[in-house]
Amino acid sequence: MDELQRITLLDHARSVRDLTIITAARFTADDAYNVPPNCGNCPIWNIGHVLVVQETVVLRPFGEKGVLPEVYEELFSEGSCSCAWNGNRPDWDEVISLLEPVRERVEEFIAAGVDLRRPLADPCLTATGIVLGNLADSLSFATLHEAIHLGVLTTYARLLAARGRAVPGPSAR
Repeated sequence: MDELQRITLLDHARSVRDLTIITAARFTADDAYNVPPNCGNCPIWNIGHVLVVQETVVLRPFGEKGVLPEVYEELFSEGSCSCAWNGNRPDWDEVISLLEPVRERVEEFIAAGVDLRRPLADPCLTATGIVLGNLADSLSFATLHEAIHLGVLTTYARLLAARGRAVPGPSAR
């Protein structure tokens, strides 16, 4: 994979993360724990889940260490639910503060020149049926996955605004 492809993958990941950070700033700490009607999880779960998936598919399969606390796996992994936290909920400010360090850790790993075609020892089948066979697949999937959850977060913000909550919109680009 050439350098242009590496830069493109990183640029896409950066753009989506920038939008996630902007969108997360639209929620108050109180809003972050509320599950909107007919929705499965709250905003903080969606953000924590994005972070866990990114470390799980981009760093761990290649023996790289992440930056997330170990408890995040239990709180935010696939199949988990914020309804099961039973008062042991994660701190909103802490979760939001990890958006940058996780991005930096992933970028550091990718920018170090690792071969993006480097195969996974055990290819991963995602819950959506996508096979991740190498690092490029993993980074592409993590970016797609984050973009999907960004859409969920944007919908949550719109629902809050429709209920009369003063939720600032995204900054102009």
